[in-house]
Amino acid sequence: MNTLKCGRVFKHPKRDIMSLVISNFEDIYTKIIPLFNEYKIKGIKSLDYEDFCKATEIVKKGDHIKLVGLEQIKLIKSKMNKKRINSKNF
Repeated sequence: MNTLKCGRVFKHPKRDIMSLVISNFEDIYTKIIPLFNEYKIKGIKSLDYEDFCKATEIVKKGDHIKLVGLEQIKLIKSKMNKKRINSKNF
């Protein structure tokens, strides 16, 4: 069960779903991103993953503590998921 050796698994109390929550940045950067680089995400979610990777690079460089880096992350986030304009063109 602990294949990734990071994060915590939670069972939703009212639905038949499980959630994996990983909050440690190094685990995300060194375990999760390489996993999804090897096992590619398909469809429109691949664009969100690419944006997520851009944001993690900003954090990895330490630029997220500067105003310009924070603004870059906010801009990336503002175009992700349901806010993605180009979803029809994918």
